[in-house]
Amino acid sequence: MAIVRGGNQLVSSSAEIFTSEDHARITAASRARSDVAFDEVAALRTPGPTWSTYLHALGLPDLADRARVRLPADIADVAARTRD
Repeated sequence: MAIVRGGNQLVSSSAEIFTSEDHARITAASRARSDVAFDEVAALRTPGPTWSTYLHALGLPDLADRARVRLPADIADVAARTRD
């Protein structure tokens, strides 16, 4: 059984929702905004909100919205997905 939120199926990782072009944009933005750090520990607990916050800080609101909608909000969503 897939986990669905807001009509979108949740995925396990950011690699499943970002294209190679998206990754190139993220890389370029992170180089331009070296003051913005990605919290890897928080991303393990709350992937959707962590990625969304990071991408908004990089000036990539379209990718931030995709992360917020498609990635699990918290570890409970992740656990539910792995049980299915």
